[in-house]
Amino acid sequence: MIIVIEGISAAGKTTYSRRFGEQYCVPEFEAEGQVLGAADAPAVHAEYWLQHNIRRFRPAQAIEAKHGFAICDTEPFKSHFDWCMARAGFKTMDVFNETMPLAREAIGFADRYFIQHIEPDVARAQKEGDKTRSR
Repeated sequence: MIIVIEGISAAGKTTYSRRFGEQYCVPEFEAEGQVLGAADAPAVHAEYWLQHNIRRFRPAQAIEAKHGFAICDTEPFKSHFDWCMARAGFKTMDVFNETMPLAREAIGFADRYFIQHIEPDVARAQKEGDKTRSR
């Protein structure tokens, strides 16, 4: 079973995920390679992020095979990101629409999703108190 812990930045996803043990955790990691620009076609963005997400989903599958479950510190596919950015008016739905069919075919989705809720003032305090990350 692949389990996803999702929530806003500084919600405590990493801390919660690590409670199960590092051997079960799939951490979030930085993108590799070329930086895409706003002028690049949606299909280019979709393929780039699909490959990035495959590199992240494969370790989740390996951990699941070895231990029976894996905990992902945020969704490997991050399907919510492009959808949220489009809904907020920062992007169009084009990248999301290009990526969804590719992701279903290439990697699939996790088995369970849990949302780490947090009050805004607590999130701000945790963000400001965590000097190990820029958010």
